[in-house]
Amino acid sequence: MIRASLGRLVLGLPRACAAPPVPPAIVGLPKGPGGARLVPEALDLINRARGLAGLAALGFDPLVGAAALAHTEDMVRNGFMGHPGSAGGISGDRLTAAGYAWSFAAENVAHGYGDAAGVVAGWMGSEGHRENILSQARVAAVARAGPEDAAYWTAVFAAPL
Repeated sequence: MIRASLGRLVLGLPRACAAPPVPPAIVGLPKGPGGARLVPEALDLINRARGLAGLAALGFDPLVGAAALAHTEDMVRNGFMGHPGSAGGISGDRLTAAGYAWSFAAENVAHGYGDAAGVVAGWMGSEGHRENILSQARVAAVARAGPEDAAYWTAVFAAPL
């Protein structure tokens, strides 16, 4: 059985201070053929949680979706779970590369959850991940890749400049 794992990262506009520390990646996970896809059901579940907290629903932005897909593909193809990609970039870098001009970026990653309900429940059960879901973001996208018993997940939350 594969154990489910979670990771979280939050970025704001560049400041005079150093970037936040990036948690280490979990390596040596099963690699897969890729095939990342967006999961609208996960965004619906996130928006349900935001509604219960009295917050506005997050919209979908295809550029944010591209950033989520790119990182999920990277994780499954290279067998790791973490925020730095195999080329070293983090969520803000991926958003910029996708052409999204952001003022706020946050990212939740996970491995081992079989469906959208499970991964969103896992994120909501973790204080930091919950903070990202209930953040000042305006748009989001969730992507997954890999087999049911070893899926890789990325949720990207953003607000425009």
